[in-house]
Amino acid sequence: MSLFTKFCDLFRKRQALTLPTPGIDPDPDTSPTAVPIERTDRPTDPTDPEILIPVASPSAPPIPVVTGPTPPAPPFVVPRPPAADLDPEKRRIVWSILSVFETGRPEGDYSAVAVLRDGAGFSYGKHQAIDRSDTLDAIVLRYLDLGGGRYGEDLRPFLDYLSEDASTRLDPERLASWPTEARELMILLQKAGDDPVMRRAQDEIFSEMYWDPCRKKCLAMGLVLPLSWAATYDTAIQSGPTGIDNIRKRFAQSPPASGGDERAWTRAYLEARQLWISRFHNPEHPERNATVQSTTYRTESLLDLCDAGNWELATPVQISRPRAVIV
Repeated sequence: MSLFTKFCDLFRKRQALTLPTPGIDPDPDTSPTAVPIERTDRPTDPTDPEILIPVASPSAPPIPVVTGPTPPAPPFVVPRPPAADLDPEKRRIVWSILSVFETGRPEGDYSAVAVLRDGAGFSYGKHQAIDRSDTLDAIVLRYLDLGGGRYGEDLRPFLDYLSEDASTRLDPERLASWPTEARELMILLQKAGDDPVMRRAQDEIFSEMYWDPCRKKCLAMGLVLPLSWAATYDTAIQSGPTGIDNIRKRFAQSPPASGGDERAWTRAYLEARQLWISRFHNPEHPERNATVQSTTYRTESLLDLCDAGNWELATPVQISRPRAVIV
């Protein structure tokens, strides 16, 4: 045995070998040293080259040990598939229900013009666009953008009248006191309702301003039953799309997207909305209170459909208030 081999053997016996602690950076003041270690994967061979590994300082902190039971893995949750869009035929039925509520006719009355005692001004068309919300303005502008049809040039001079919401100051019980401009606009709107271009303008604006926002909310909530869509679209037409969120705050049931039962959710939604309508109170505009409170027939009719189990709006759909049949 060579002198060098004897030296290495003596060194190994006197030096305790300590492996480095994982995840602990060595202290720069006690940087690891390199020492030879014995190969354990095969018999020792004095002719093998020396293998050097770092030796951690004895002052290095110990490896932390975590005790206690291993926490269970979270349960696997099957992702809920996204809600499907409403079938076009079911959308037609939903729109027909709204036309019954607004004009008394399932096909809608594109020429209907009214002025109620709620300060909304002219209320016009298939789903009754009002001047105060600027929906009526949008319909007339769309009518002009589509070429104006038969009455475009006659209606154009009334754009400023509409933009000023001047019809909101009309008294429905004093027609004789109306300015000539208001009476002329009312007659023009009635005539334009028979124009196919005006009908297209109404359908497009009601879709863009009310149906599309309502559709997004229904899809986000996971609603798939046509009656649920009818309940929310009715709110959008009467109170604007944000009215859906207002009603949702008034009851505790979760929508299907959050694991709730859709039928229970829709019934709770309609009951909450009926209570809101019956107790509607606007101290700043008291003239609106009686008008809104008189519309509980809408939620009553939809609740009647719930009681009848017609969640899919299978035809013929019986509307109880006002009485109508949708085929």
